[in-house]
Amino acid sequence: MSEQQKSGMRQELVLSFLLVLVTLGVYWQVPTFEFLEYDDMVYVTDNTHVQNGLTFKGLVWAFSSLEMGFWHPLTWLSLMVDSELFGTNPGGFHLTNLLLHIGSTVLLFLTLHKMTGARRRSAFVAALFALHPLHVESVAWIAERKDVLSGFFWMLTMWVYLRYAEQPEVSRYLVVFLVFFLGLMAKPMLVTLPCVLLLMDIWPLGRARWKMMGNERGNNAGQAGTERVPLYRLVIEKIPLLCASLVVGVVTIISEDRFGALHSLESIPVNLRVANVFISYVEYIGKMFWPQRLAAYYTYPGQWPLWQVAGSFFILFILCVLVIYWVKKFPYLAFGWFWYIGTLVPVIGIIKVGNFSVADRFTYIPLIGLFIMVAWGVHDLFRKSPYKETVLAMMGGAVLVVLMVVSSLQVQYWRNTTVLFRHALDVTENNTMMHYFMGNFLFREGNVDQAIRHYREAVRIKPDFDDGHGKLGLALSLKGRHAEAVSHYQKAIKINVGKAHYHYQLGSALEHLGKTDEAVSAYRAAIGVNPQYAEVYNNLGVIALRQQDIDSAVGHLRNALKINANYAGAHYNLGNALVKQRKTEEAVERFETALRIEPNFASAHYALGDVLLKMGKRNEAIVHFTRAVEINPGFDDAKRKLSSALRLKKSASYPP
Repeated sequence: MSEQQKSGMRQELVLSFLLVLVTLGVYWQVPTFEFLEYDDMVYVTDNTHVQNGLTFKGLVWAFSSLEMGFWHPLTWLSLMVDSELFGTNPGGFHLTNLLLHIGSTVLLFLTLHKMTGARRRSAFVAALFALHPLHVESVAWIAERKDVLSGFFWMLTMWVYLRYAEQPEVSRYLVVFLVFFLGLMAKPMLVTLPCVLLLMDIWPLGRARWKMMGNERGNNAGQAGTERVPLYRLVIEKIPLLCASLVVGVVTIISEDRFGALHSLESIPVNLRVANVFISYVEYIGKMFWPQRLAAYYTYPGQWPLWQVAGSFFILFILCVLVIYWVKKFPYLAFGWFWYIGTLVPVIGIIKVGNFSVADRFTYIPLIGLFIMVAWGVHDLFRKSPYKETVLAMMGGAVLVVLMVVSSLQVQYWRNTTVLFRHALDVTENNTMMHYFMGNFLFREGNVDQAIRHYREAVRIKPDFDDGHGKLGLALSLKGRHAEAVSHYQKAIKINVGKAHYHYQLGSALEHLGKTDEAVSAYRAAIGVNPQYAEVYNNLGVIALRQQDIDSAVGHLRNALKINANYAGAHYNLGNALVKQRKTEEAVERFETALRIEPNFASAHYALGDVLLKMGKRNEAIVHFTRAVEINPGFDDAKRKLSSALRLKKSASYPP
């Protein structure tokens, strides 16, 4: 190895170390952050498969699950490993996200440098990737493990593809395919990566024999020393990768549809989707240069002023014309631009998923293209300046310092749920979904009054928001305001009649108001939507039991248990019905089953004790009455029965 090569390696190591250092300088505090009540529940805290760590059952589930509308088994497995290592400590999960981000940053630098030979520009692009505030969401949010994990495999795929391009062999291609598919297993965002590899073939690798790029590789070409081949051969070379992308893409669309996140053309017409595409592309560019008022959620506005749509289209059109016009002289502009345009396609809103317009996390990979345009463009702009190195160093340093400061502030907003949601509400206007999320968080925390305030704001902004009306009704019911709750349940049903739980909750509120017949109608409507709704059958059974229609009660309760054999409440209620049918032995079995499922079920202990007492099994009855009182010290009926049983026992022990 020559001295020049050794010097180059030392510089690579130093720059890699500096990249690690500045990234830690921004994100060092992340391992002290909490789990968020914002998808972290689904991915970790309420997910029993993840909580159990690495198990064979969990492995099978990870590869078969379409939870959250994605097939991403590698993401699930990585979270299971964290759970195995760190238990319920959120710091470990956050640390893994950070390490993956650091790994991606270093890999991006090394890959760009090897491809282009431009060490400082490559390091600058990697630093922008590491430090930009738009990337905070992906790193500081545990639920976005799929982003940083797939990002790492994106960079690794580029690296192994570069090795393949240097020496095309089947074994090296298989490595490319394997690493790429692992990335797809982390997040389907990698479906566009084969197209990026094709862009790399054109520039900077110069593998494509394409007249538009000239006959020579030129000053902007890379250092890989690759053989030039016709463009069509490079396209054919990508077919296995494109096929894998197609399969995963189709699976994702199907799973998102089943999850209920995919919007139909009736709910969001094509013209609104296209408008969102133009505006989103330009908005992300704006946020890249001026990253202010960043939020965890941006509500989909539904429509935009015509001037805004036309202006965005005009900006994109002009930029496309310019990069194509300069493609031969400045090929990096086309490379960066089409990287940006292409990698955003899966999340730009053509296939509309969710109720958000844009999301900061969607820029994690796409912005790299714009970063390359900036780094190489500014370098060429000062090419002839005698003070080029000094000016570029000062400008680059200033940009990175500003980004470090802004990102450090942005990271702080992700330390817990309250801070994150309040910040989002502060920096956005009429944010329906964030009011809804804040309401859900406060409701789970037991702060129902404040939850009601946010739910009211959500439905004020968007009166046709069925989930908002549904949750507002639930919160009002909890406060005993059942008449008002009924009004909101009815609005939710009018907006979306196809959600069974609205009918169920309406029936429950009507029951509290004493409107039994209307409650039964609501419950039957719930069963019409979802015939497998165990709670509805249970409530119908309770109503029938109350009306002394014992046979109907037994039928409804048995239906509930056919659907859910571990439904303790239904076992208890069926036991009460069987007592009225004088089927004492079976009633005892039902009460005992309820207690096996829910040992602290005070009413079941009381009911079982009462039956046992009538059967003459005083000692066993006393045990259950005692347990009922221990669980609920205010259970007066249990206290009276316990006293009576104890007196009977005493009189039996000391006959007159």
